[in-house]
Amino acid sequence: MSKHTPGPWRALNDSREDWSCVVNRHDYTIARGMKAADARLIAAAPEMLEEIARLKLQYQSSQEALTECQEELVGVTDLLRDLVSTPRRGLFPADALKRARALLAKVDDNG
Repeated sequence: MSKHTPGPWRALNDSREDWSCVVNRHDYTIARGMKAADARLIAAAPEMLEEIARLKLQYQSSQEALTECQEELVGVTDLLRDLVSTPRRGLFPADALKRARALLAKVDDNG
């Protein structure tokens, strides 16, 4: 990420129609002669950059958690396939085996 003047930045009204964007620390003007909406957008840039960086980290964490869940589901599916394919009379109710077979069929059809 490139270096930029740290925030907070703020938008100032220079005249009736002209706005500028300045850095709070030293009142250094980074842009001028713009509309109010543009000045506010530029002034919000450092905060938006920080939020995007936070969201990126959250997304990466979510992706890692999702990958772990998918790996666990593959293991559960394999176990379920083994239990359904190996006869174990009396161990599972017939309706439970039927539901398990139906779930495995869904997985196999969609996978």
